[in-house]
Amino acid sequence: MDFSAYRAFDDEFRAKYADLLEGHPFAAMLIEKQLRNHESGAAAIAGANIRKLTRSNYGRRFRAQLAFRLGGLLSRESEPRYYLKLERFDTFKSNLSSPLSGLGMKPLREVGAGLMPEMRVLHQLATLGGAFRTFMRTAEAEGIEKAIANRRLMNRLDKQARKNFALVKAMIEKQRIQLFIADGDTLPFSRMICAAAKELAVPYVVIAHGYIQSPKLVGIAPIYGDYLVTWTEQQAADLRQTLREEEKAKVLCFGYPKDTYRCDVTGNQALIVWHPLHDGDLAPQVEEIRGIIAALQAAGYDSRLRLHPRDTKAHALRRFLSDTGIEISKDSLADDLERSVVVIGSRSSVLVEAAVSGKRVFQLAAYNTTPLECVVPIELGHSFEASLNIDAQHGNWRPFDYEAFLGFLQRIRRPH
Repeated sequence: MDFSAYRAFDDEFRAKYADLLEGHPFAAMLIEKQLRNHESGAAAIAGANIRKLTRSNYGRRFRAQLAFRLGGLLSRESEPRYYLKLERFDTFKSNLSSPLSGLGMKPLREVGAGLMPEMRVLHQLATLGGAFRTFMRTAEAEGIEKAIANRRLMNRLDKQARKNFALVKAMIEKQRIQLFIADGDTLPFSRMICAAAKELAVPYVVIAHGYIQSPKLVGIAPIYGDYLVTWTEQQAADLRQTLREEEKAKVLCFGYPKDTYRCDVTGNQALIVWHPLHDGDLAPQVEEIRGIIAALQAAGYDSRLRLHPRDTKAHALRRFLSDTGIEISKDSLADDLERSVVVIGSRSSVLVEAAVSGKRVFQLAAYNTTPLECVVPIELGHSFEASLNIDAQHGNWRPFDYEAFLGFLQRIRRPH
């Protein structure tokens, strides 16, 4: 994939926001991700995320403070710990948990009873205080650039973020966290945790949360962690070709880290996967999906739409779709992929997951500006049915090498 747009975008971003990055570095940790979304042209994504970040979570923040100050989290742990946060990598996490414990580390609790599990406390500490919410509400009401131009607001946010950074750093030290493995380093809490880990010389390893598709690498680069592990060797090579010299050595690949699914199923079930519908105008996208459904039906396939994870809790969207005749899948991704003989869509890592499993997978040609390995571009029209019958494309995939990865973690792990 061509990521050549990244360098120019990053240079322009750094120049435009030099005052923010240099003058308010702690505030920048909390807001840079959405600012890069905004500057990359993904204003709808930035806007939706900003709206989420304006929501009050006073109760969670209060419990985090209480747990932090009264729950013994500043008492030094007797055993070292590791942090493992990977969404939708269930098998991968399960396969790592026992070997990591075998290295003499306990997991930082992600769920459990009590005031709040340690991992959630750590996340909440990054955005304590009202300054972060005030900034996001201002960004929602006036625009993110105007919010950044408000010096008083930025000074307040940076001051609070600096205090929060000290709390995050103290918790990492007292919990004796010796290793971070996460699916990102750019969200507000992960960016601050990553920066604190760096100061403490604790390795922070990012497993790419999906197949990388953003030409400007928003959410991927700059790489703030110590390493970025990609899903494929091709992605690793493409990134190294684009990144700055000091970041190229951070990019690694140990094989494909996600599950694979049966490819020998029969029948006529097709699965449609899509990018987040709320990122653009809803009506034309729905008409496009209905056109795909009609084309699949004419070719003899039943079909269902699998919503992007960011759309699944959008109740207004579901109500809108309920009147369109589009069947929405309510099953797990594993069940959807197991029973489907054809997978077709726009921009989604699920297309890659299906292709790795040996399915017949197609990406609508209009979205092939971000081509995916072993996914065939297809157009609606007279050749559509014939195109659906081509054999699955087989790429140079390799299973994840857990032995090599664990050896790597042992080499980089902070000593006792």
